[in-house]
Amino acid sequence: MSNRILKDSVYLLGNDPHQRKIAFTETPNLKAENIFICLPGLLETRDTFAPLFESTRSNPNIRMLSIDYCGRGDSDSLHLGTSYSMSRYISDIEDLVKNYVLQNHMNANARLNLIGTSMGGVLALYLIEKFKNKVSSVALNDIGLKIEWSALSRLNNLIDNLSLEIATSNIHSRVVTEVKSPAHFDLPYQFDLIGMNMANLVKSFEGKILLLHNSSSIMCSSEIAEFSKKKWHSLQVKTIEGQGHPVTWNSEVNDWLLDAISHPQKSLQ
Repeated sequence: MSNRILKDSVYLLGNDPHQRKIAFTETPNLKAENIFICLPGLLETRDTFAPLFESTRSNPNIRMLSIDYCGRGDSDSLHLGTSYSMSRYISDIEDLVKNYVLQNHMNANARLNLIGTSMGGVLALYLIEKFKNKVSSVALNDIGLKIEWSALSRLNNLIDNLSLEIATSNIHSRVVTEVKSPAHFDLPYQFDLIGMNMANLVKSFEGKILLLHNSSSIMCSSEIAEFSKKKWHSLQVKTIEGQGHPVTWNSEVNDWLLDAISHPQKSLQ
């Protein structure tokens, strides 16, 4: 089957007693050699990956899938008494990928590629352990292997400034409030006076790690990109000379990403 067709679907999660559904868009190419799982940022929806979908529509060897986290887009919100958290997103993604994506894929040798924007990139790093050697590559959009406390503070300020705009978009109002809580990041991590260190999450990973970032990003500046390169020597980096967070998906960025994922790994750490 050609993957020129986009399919919007919902998946009934097996890990939720309230029969909650998670929404996703995919190109249903079930014999593809590569499966791309696209994970949006903190307050993004799956639609943010539309330009990347467009760049892969004519490629029969790629099956693309992008996800709406709970409370975003067309995915169900959480019931009262259940908190929005990173561990919740991880559990939902793991359920969807293991029990839908991999179960119905017709190519048992297909490679799993995780593409994450900002928080989605952090989730991708944690998902490496969940899927073991099934993951071939991880692409990080404007998030490095370290997150500075000062960057998180700036991000919260940005959310406050955009709160009215965000609340009127396809994001549940409780999400906007709860993502700023320290309890939202409930996954284990190493930390120091400067921030969170994610390098330990990839210490046993033997696939590719790609880093795309804006040079003056509030979350992944050139200094953070350099730190990430030191921690993972075969890291492939593309720097966009600009500000803002995250990097916008466009033809230049998409071409670089697709070429880097498809190119043979030259060396491992």
